[in-house]
Amino acid sequence: MSLTPEDSAETLRHLAIRVRKDLIRLYPPVRWDRKNRNLFSLLDGNYRFFDDDFTGACGVASYMLQLLARRYDVELELTGTDHHFWCHVPSLGRVVDATFSQFDEEVPVYIGKPLEEPHETFEEIAFGGEAKTLLRKYPDVQNPFSKYHAPVIQKWLRSL
Repeated sequence: MSLTPEDSAETLRHLAIRVRKDLIRLYPPVRWDRKNRNLFSLLDGNYRFFDDDFTGACGVASYMLQLLARRYDVELELTGTDHHFWCHVPSLGRVVDATFSQFDEEVPVYIGKPLEEPHETFEEIAFGGEAKTLLRKYPDVQNPFSKYHAPVIQKWLRSL
């Protein structure tokens, strides 16, 4: 489905918020122990691979958003740098960033023209297959293809 400007923002926001809610459901907070030393400390004293503002979840969330969008025949392109990931909407020249709250807590999901930070950086931006290759280099705890996330994401996909 090719998005029109009239329906695009609402559709993309719905999909991105679904991913955020599913991340919280799929990854409940855990108590600290040695194996969780690479996780973020949450405000409630528990731990998760991403922080309360979704710092650490951009790669996993963006990949999940791309997969979810495919289920609705919406074309999104995985996009990112060494420090942040989001999705590009090729038909509209816009971005959808499901974890934008890590940059602005007032805006949990950003949909619009690429912003100077974090979407237009001095770093090289990778798109599509190149972005997927870059994302595979992220640490396991933030890499959707790792043994930590891949089974969870596959189970989530089957449940859609």
